[in-house]
Amino acid sequence: MKKKSILLLSFLLILSFIYLNRIFSTSNHYVNTFESFKALAENTNIDVLFFGSSHAYTAFNPLIIDKESKTVSFNLGSDALRVPFTDLIIEEALKKTNPELIVIEIYPPSIPGPENDLIKGYQLRALDMISNFSLKKQEKIERFYTNKELAGVYFPLIRNHNKWNEMKYFKLSRKENFNENTTFFNNGYIGFNTVIDSLGRSKFNGFKEIIAYPEHKKTKIDETGKRDIVELIRVAKSQGSQVLVVSSPDLRAKFDWSESFLDDLKNICEQQEINYLNLNNHYNEMGLNIIDFRDPSHLNIQGAIKTSKYLSSYINKNYKLKDRSSEPIWDSMNKIYIGFNERNKTASFQKQLKFNFIKEIQLKMIEMKILNNKLNAKIYIDKTNYSKSENKKYSISLKIFPYNIDELSDYSKSRNWDFDKVDIKLKDKDSILNFQLNSKIKEVKQLELFLFNSEQYKGVVGEKLVLKNIEFQ
Repeated sequence: MKKKSILLLSFLLILSFIYLNRIFSTSNHYVNTFESFKALAENTNIDVLFFGSSHAYTAFNPLIIDKESKTVSFNLGSDALRVPFTDLIIEEALKKTNPELIVIEIYPPSIPGPENDLIKGYQLRALDMISNFSLKKQEKIERFYTNKELAGVYFPLIRNHNKWNEMKYFKLSRKENFNENTTFFNNGYIGFNTVIDSLGRSKFNGFKEIIAYPEHKKTKIDETGKRDIVELIRVAKSQGSQVLVVSSPDLRAKFDWSESFLDDLKNICEQQEINYLNLNNHYNEMGLNIIDFRDPSHLNIQGAIKTSKYLSSYINKNYKLKDRSSEPIWDSMNKIYIGFNERNKTASFQKQLKFNFIKEIQLKMIEMKILNNKLNAKIYIDKTNYSKSENKKYSISLKIFPYNIDELSDYSKSRNWDFDKVDIKLKDKDSILNFQLNSKIKEVKQLELFLFNSEQYKGVVGEKLVLKNIEFQ
């Protein structure tokens, strides 16, 4: 009787520990990703799988890939996931589906192991998806984590002990809640509507024109990195899948990456008889612009649409995949694509001009694009004869007037304006000004552009440009 009681108590303690481990796991979007992946894999075979870091899950949209390549795909990218850990995720995925093509995203920082606590913490999002009984998981942990870190690595209950008083003990789901107005999630892809800030735009202005990668010392892939990449490719090929290695668009690439790194990665892929595609060499073919980036190293939704279409074309030319377009699963995903496409359609307007605000400042062209209640405008001006001292006191104001006043922003309504507006201060070196205006206006009745003194507003300085009946295409 006593032995049975001990066994029962032991069983209850194990159950309690498993339960608490789940409760104390950190909520993050990789839980959303893995649960969605398992649900889809139970329903159908997944033909194309993407792996890598946030570079992967923000660049490759399965909705676009499936539409263009008539396939079924999923993105298993995870924050800051490093190459030495990626083979674990691939092995786990291959237990549930048999892909025809595996796409692995690799760029310089993703090759070495985690070098600090923050990056080590990001690896745990992926490691938590792997059983603690996995010998390969144990090998990876022993390689990259200290003995003092082991308990926290294996057990979220211990890892997050400082948050015990914050936990909701009856909420088992660890999924992250997405803001539908700014973020889109589907099959592991996470898309953001935000656009790179003005500092990033100015820093990387002209990113397309830089042709040669800088050559730095000590930027080759070391022997450990090469072995990790070869092992990763071996695991990806283990069930007969074709493999493609890619590097996602990154504004820092042609400034910080080196030719020697790219040569090493390309040579490794050639030796393993697989293709390597550096998407940073194809900005013009993709039609990527600076506003297609969320930040210097990640694309936003529009950038991912362009990149995914280009990658789909590459896949169609280089790989023969099964056509899934006649199947109910593909039809259901295509309906989601139609909704996504409708939501993310862009409307644009462009006009060449020769208009003088004042003698020293001429407006040459205006470009505007409306997407998801945001109006992005690009103003091209000529300030050849404009002195720096005068420059500091002027700003340009953009006003847009709708046909339907109900489309005005809440702020405009609160000020009793019949327009939405945004102002931007002139700077010494600016010849291209970028505006972003949060606006629900769909059809523009009138647009006004004018100069004003931002130090002391006294009305319009010089001439005001008025354009009526703006037609967006």
